[in-house]
Amino acid sequence: NQATTNQFSKLGMPQSVLSSEVFKNALRGTLTRATLQAVYPYLMKLYDLQATNASKSKKLRELRDWALEEFQPDPKYLLENEAYPYAKAIQTLAQLKNTPNADDQLKLMAMTGTAILDCINEYWKNEKKIPMIPDEQMLPLFLYVMSKAGIPNLASLCNHVDDFVDKQTMQLVGRYPLTMINTALDWALDFPTE
Repeated sequence: NQATTNQFSKLGMPQSVLSSEVFKNALRGTLTRATLQAVYPYLMKLYDLQATNASKSKKLRELRDWALEEFQPDPKYLLENEAYPYAKAIQTLAQLKNTPNADDQLKLMAMTGTAILDCINEYWKNEKKIPMIPDEQMLPLFLYVMSKAGIPNLASLCNHVDDFVDKQTMQLVGRYPLTMINTALDWALDFPTE
């Protein structure tokens, strides 16, 4: 639509892209990987302009230096003898910075949740019983991983996934990883950082 085209124009998108048939199809919901490479940076700028996304991103930056204990997970999930707890999950989530496709972003979010569980299982592998992790305990772990991953616009990425993920991928992967990250972002706003 014309209003969206005008917004992209104000952000500096070249007229040749705005008037292309590929771009018009993208606005109609048939965004291809090739088109996404050209449009993605401008799309993220639009999401970043939303006030709630900006405040969540600012809060994540403020929490970046927090230790795992400060997010108050159950002590059995602190992985106390690990030099860099949940490193695998942090590295997985950090890949979002270089992944413009919404379907791939959702898969990385899901892989992050799996990586968190893998870190716990690896830490407790020599015990007779590996502790089960309830959803409410995943929240501080996700928030810790998110703060360490250094993604400057994670809230905007979540909006992008929610708006553009393929329905089939959403059914296959599920909404859980996206919901968990959005919930953790909302929860982060309640943390005092001063």
